[in-house]
Amino acid sequence: MEAIISEHRESEKTLKTTLITAQKLADEIKAHAEHEAQRILREAEGRSELLLDNAQARLDAVQREIDSLKLKRKDVETSIEATIQTLRHTLDFVHEQDARERDDRVLHALTA
Repeated sequence: MEAIISEHRESEKTLKTTLITAQKLADEIKAHAEHEAQRILREAEGRSELLLDNAQARLDAVQREIDSLKLKRKDVETSIEATIQTLRHTLDFVHEQDARERDDRVLHALTA
């Protein structure tokens, strides 16, 4: 009977040792998984920050380009308005010249 009890006690010790070892292994695996998850999360955050920085830089560049194009558009509009004004003045001058020449011809014809 004592041999059986001793054998059971030995089996119990082996089971306890096995359970303790399994628990330690499970804890180590869990800790490793948590560290790995934290590492992956840090890398993802770093990549997302980089992507955000790149997107912000691109947005800034696009905004500068838009501002530059707006200035160019304003310059072109001003230039076109000046050209139109010059052409109006030229056309008015030509019309005035034509009217003077007609008046001069009429006066010349009346005095002749």
